[in-house]
Amino acid sequence: MERLNPGGIITCKRCGTKNRVPRFSQKLRPICGSCRLPLLEPFSAKIKRITVRRKPIWIGVCTLIALGGLAAAYLRWAKPAHPLPVNGTTTNYSKRDAIVPLSISIHAGTGSCFVKITAWTSGATTMTVFVRAGQSATTKVPFGSYRIKYATGDQWGGETVLFGPDTSYAMVDKRFDFVQTDDPKKSPPVEQFLQLNGTLRESKISAKDF
Repeated sequence: MERLNPGGIITCKRCGTKNRVPRFSQKLRPICGSCRLPLLEPFSAKIKRITVRRKPIWIGVCTLIALGGLAAAYLRWAKPAHPLPVNGTTTNYSKRDAIVPLSISIHAGTGSCFVKITAWTSGATTMTVFVRAGQSATTKVPFGSYRIKYATGDQWGGETVLFGPDTSYAMVDKRFDFVQTDDPKKSPPVEQFLQLNGTLRESKISAKDF
């Protein structure tokens, strides 16, 4: 296609008439002044003209897409996306042996909890434990110092979305130290107890800090 500039001359392919086109309009396509045949135009000008003419249609399409997304999100959380994990389900991300017993209970009136145990210094996730509402679970953790975070809710959507938009996040302010004894065989580690939403001091946190 001939490269056209403002003020350029376009020769009609049908009658040969030379037409001066000062600029391309986004609303109207230039036509020959003699035979009225549409003149050649840059592809970019054609796209802009079509977009402007069909702007209401594009607005309608975008609106329908947005409404469809909201409807899908509503239907997704109208009922649980996944069944609740078995109480006490534990995933260990550490290569060290889990030795020290830890019992986790949920204070009455709290939904199910997805507990994340992270290293106090590095913040790396050591393990996760799922505790159903009104129940308790016992697991074992490696020796070390940890920070306890947890997410609560009622409808489980998997470890990626947790309990969905209604997920609440919190962190226990206390540092948990699981200390190794001189002789674990003679003096086994003492079980530690953790009651969430109980007497421990806790702080609300955001999803990105979980």
